Amino acid sequence: MKKLHFLLVLFIPLLLHARECPGIVAAAPDSIPSPQTLILRGNFTDGKFQQVNYKNDPWPNDSSGAEIDAYCTESWVLYQIFSRAILRYDISEIPPGSTINSATLYLYGKTDNNISPGYPMLGQNPSYLQRIVAPWSSAELDRNANPAAVTFAGRQVLDETNEAHPSPDYVVDVTHMVQHWMYWPQSNYGMELQLEGEQWSFTNMIFHSAQAPDSLQPRLEINYTPAVNRTCTASITDSMTADASGIHYFTPVTSNDNGQPPVSICWSSNDGLGTCINYDSSHPYTGEALAHRVLYRYWSWYVCMNVQYADGCTTGTCIDTKAPPPPPENPDYEGRKITPGVTTAPVLATLYPNPVKDALTLHIQSNKAETGAVYLYDMQGRLLQVLKRRVQYAVGDNTIHMSIDRSRIHAGIHLVRVKMGNKVRTYKVMIQ
Repeated sequence: MKKLHFLLVLFIPLLLHARECPGIVAAAPDSIPSPQTLILRGNFTDGKFQQVNYKNDPWPNDSSGAEIDAYCTESWVLYQIFSRAILRYDISEIPPGSTINSATLYLYGKTDNNISPGYPMLGQNPSYLQRIVAPWSSAELDRNANPAAVTFAGRQVLDETNEAHPSPDYVVDVTHMVQHWMYWPQSNYGMELQLEGEQWSFTNMIFHSAQAPDSLQPRLEINYTPAVNRTCTASITDSMTADASGIHYFTPVTSNDNGQPPVSICWSSNDGLGTCINYDSSHPYTGEALAHRVLYRYWSWYVCMNVQYADGCTTGTCIDTKAPPPPPENPDYEGRKITPGVTTAPVLATLYPNPVKDALTLHIQSNKAETGAVYLYDMQGRLLQVLKRRVQYAVGDNTIHMSIDRSRIHAGIHLVRVKMGNKVRTYKVMIQ
């Protein structure tokens, strides 16, 4: 009893002292939550999955079929038919700020298919699984005229089925894609499956779709750690090389009130950059810069960074930057003239008036007939309005009139993204 009394006499003054001293809190430390797993099956019943097989005209698209297709075949008139597939998973039930530890996609070959019965994998069929970076409509997708806009950054290759990979089933690491969707939810436009060599007839990868039994549906498994209540910040410094090569060195500046280092940094920009760098004991965070080359044609340009710390705290930031001025002899910039009959990038588009209130006009030249679209984003890269869902560019001068929905769009600096064929440009406008 004397020993207990002595401990109480010693311990109580310490508690009183902690209560009186600023910056000392007598509370149990937060514990890091345990990792959890979310399994999303490719089915239509819960509304968390979309699939589309889209082809070249005049073949119809299919958003509810029994197969997920990437193929090239020929019709009875020797017309080549191409198909690509889109898969999109809704991951919104993962709590905001969670750390994505891993993400795996499971695809199962479909033997009883309609394209090559008995052969779900046929020919020289290595394929790409790549992240889609722009909105799309299943009714308007077309392999030739209006394909989905994708980025090569972080894309995965599904190896050709041969002796090295004899199985028609695939397990694909899509961690970087899911990290990107988690940190920028507005960028989740899904992923596209495409044959690497679409010029080869009678090649395919055909998988079970959302109509299959649960065990054969395209399944996405995500392992994540929920966020904790922490305080953290991050910013970006941009040091561009002086030789006008267009290389930027983006250095993350990080701060965590618990002294924890980053375990993941994801980068995104409007020129297609989209990559996540993970850190652990074998690859510790050292504050290194990310080197990225910007083409001269991207005048209006921004980059965003999302940082996940070891204690689960997440934060992000974006900065505006620009490409260097092109040297006179360099042809890779937007201000040049287009020579008829020569395949070139489009000249610099003109958007007017700027500043604008509610009626915006785009003037742009094209050296060939192409389709495209025009989108309005905020400075954080969130899609606000589809200004023109489908634009048919003619050869020569094109003038497109657009209306801004001021009931939803507030005054400030915004980004207008102009898509022409497989080329994309982004411009700043001031909305008054």
